Parts: sequence; C-alpha cells; structure tokens
Amino acid sequence: MPPEEGATPATEPTPAPPATEKPKGFKARVRAFLQHEKVKAAWGRLRGGQLTPGRAAASVFVGVLVGTTPLYGLHFFLVMGICIPLKLDAALAYVASNVSLPIFAPFINMSEVELGAYMRTGSFIHLDKTEFTSRSPFDYAHELFLGTLIFSPAAASLFALVTYPIAWLARRRKLAKQAAEPLASGPATTETTPETRSAPTS
Repeated sequence: MPPEEGATPATEPTPAPPATEKPKGFKARVRAFLQHEKVKAAWGRLRGGQLTPGRAAASVFVGVLVGTTPLYGLHFFLVMGICIPLKLDAALAYVASNVSLPIFAPFINMSEVELGAYMRTGSFIHLDKTEFTSRSPFDYAHELFLGTLIFSPAAASLFALVTYPIAWLARRRKLAKQAAEPLASGPATTETTPETRSAPTS
C-alpha cells in the first residue's frame, strides 16, 4: 500500500554496535594491557628509541654509575631522571643499576671506604678491632663519599667499554640477518597463465 502524502517514511532502527568482549583470564588481561596504545607509548619513551651501541653503552654507564652509589632507595628515580631527558634506554640502565644487589653491595661499599681512606690518609684500613673502634662514623661516611667519587665513574666506564663491542656485534648480526631474509626467500616469480602464453605479439 503506497504511503499517504505528507507522511514521513518510517526509518529502520539502527542496530546497536556490538559490545566488545573483555579479555578473560589473567594472561589475556595482561596481554591486552601491554598492547594498549598509552602503554606502548610510555614503554617507547622509557626505551628512548633505537638501541645503538653508543646508546647502550651510555645507558649502562648511567645505570652502573647510579647503582654503585650508597643512595639506596633512590636508584630507580635517579636512573629515570637522567635517562628520560637524555633519551637513553631507562630500562637497560635500571637493569645495570642492579649491580648493587644485596650480595654485592657490602663489597662495593667496603671498596669505596678503603679507597676513600687511602685518599684521605694515604693508607688502607686494617681489618682489626683496634682500627674499627678508633674511627668515628663520620670518618667512614667521609671516606665512603670520597671513594664513591672515584669508584663509581671507574666502574661505570669499565662496564660501558664492555657493553659497546657486545652491542655492536649484536646489532651487526641483526642487520646481517635482516639482509639475508629476502635472499633466502628467493626472487619473486611471476605466474604464467595460458592467456599470457598465447597472447599475440604486436
């Protein structure tokens, strides 16, 4: 039956957009969280960009430099505060700062105190009861401060010098592998059809 004049045509209701299903399970939720755009952007900012050998060595230098200081509890914030403005790899630097794990920290601090004592008095501290009781806590703090000024940059430079050739070799292997992948797949071949074979030549 034709619609009457002046009557507005009936419009079909638009279907509601399908509801997005929330990921089920802990692993699925973690995967969905890591794939979020904001998380990817934050992670990219922490990494600072492409990891060249120079950036890798500089990041390790910052991490070891901070990690060998007695500023425990502040290492994470110092690493982030230095690496993010300089666009270094903050994740790699934080891993390197864990050089001062609890099993290594006493040896690092003792080395810094011994080095500071030698700088201040010209001799190392003897490991006996008389030597320890004759020194005040201020003496140890002073020597720890002096020793850290020398020990931390020296250790950071050593780790950076070792990191550079390792990162250079790893990057070279990665580039060689990427260059070899197109060659391994072979040249692209065009499929010939009966039409193309029987096509007349002008």
